[in-house]
Amino acid sequence: MTQEDLKKKFPKYFPVNKLPVGVKEQNIEVYRMCKWGLVERKAFYSNYEEAEILGMKLKGYSHEHYLSDIDKHSVSSFEKQEDAKSRLKLFTRHKPKCIIAKGITSANCGPSQRTSERKKCKDSHIDWWIYENAEPHLHFSEVKL
Repeated sequence: MTQEDLKKKFPKYFPVNKLPVGVKEQNIEVYRMCKWGLVERKAFYSNYEEAEILGMKLKGYSHEHYLSDIDKHSVSSFEKQEDAKSRLKLFTRHKPKCIIAKGITSANCGPSQRTSERKKCKDSHIDWWIYENAEPHLHFSEVKL
């Protein structure tokens, strides 16, 4: 897929030219934190979208940094349930309603990449860049722990 094709699928502000080499539309079974206790579209917002759409704090970074940093536009998930459980403990300190959902990085919702394919990573983290009108939450359901 060309950059021009991708520009049509992402929001206008999305830095398509910064997508890492090797990203692709693929279905990977993953676990995702849903901070507000529901498997819904806003549970699949990137850090950038959380700041812009939900008005959450940018945590020490400027708006320009968030806009240009491709990692801030990805949605984090994990291939291994134990990695997700570990993150859940951290998240529930600040978001007590947080749950884990299991699903797939549906190819028609956007490209993804195992983080370890481009940088050192200690866990099974997956970056997923979700298209503007995608509905990733439809491919997930809550995991009862």
